[in-house]
Amino acid sequence: MIHAKSLIILAIMALWLSLCIIGLSKLAIYDNKPDLANLGPARWPNLGLSRGREYTLVLSIHPQCPCTRATLQELAIALTHCPNLHAYLLFIKPEGASETWVKSDLWSTATKFPHCSLIVDEAGKLSAAFNARSSGQSYMYDPDGQLIYSGGMTPSRGHVGDNAGLDYIIALANRKTMTIGNIPVFGCSLFADNVVCRKESGN
Repeated sequence: MIHAKSLIILAIMALWLSLCIIGLSKLAIYDNKPDLANLGPARWPNLGLSRGREYTLVLSIHPQCPCTRATLQELAIALTHCPNLHAYLLFIKPEGASETWVKSDLWSTATKFPHCSLIVDEAGKLSAAFNARSSGQSYMYDPDGQLIYSGGMTPSRGHVGDNAGLDYIIALANRKTMTIGNIPVFGCSLFADNVVCRKESGN
């Protein structure tokens, strides 16, 4: 006969295992749940940003979004393979946020990238003008100022690896003709406050 104490231990173990399975399932769903991916202006907008003659990538970033670390890693790959690609990184700064809040570890990482201009996006006005809603949303324009790519560049939330978005950006910047599908964005809401992003990052 099984002792009552043993039954209690078995019940606790079964409960713990069930909670682990539920937690892992929720984490997997969260990792693979895309955020809003919106089309940007069809032509390069007059927002005071110089496009020049290169291919131009605009990337909107929530400075406290942990998922965007993966996006920056993928961006570094794109810049390595595309010497004619210039990137504008728009770090949103909500009203009342400090410079320290904006210039987070993501900012520090991005300062090491070539062919990048880091911009403090006051109240997210530039990101809003491009119609970005999620951190990691990118827009790519060709030398004629035509929008040729809109979407993300990671395979899932906070993960790096093979993904169509990065492949499209590299191919297009190297003048390869491609039919582009709908590429999702995996990142926190650009206009969420820092408390929400801290909660999602587990800090």
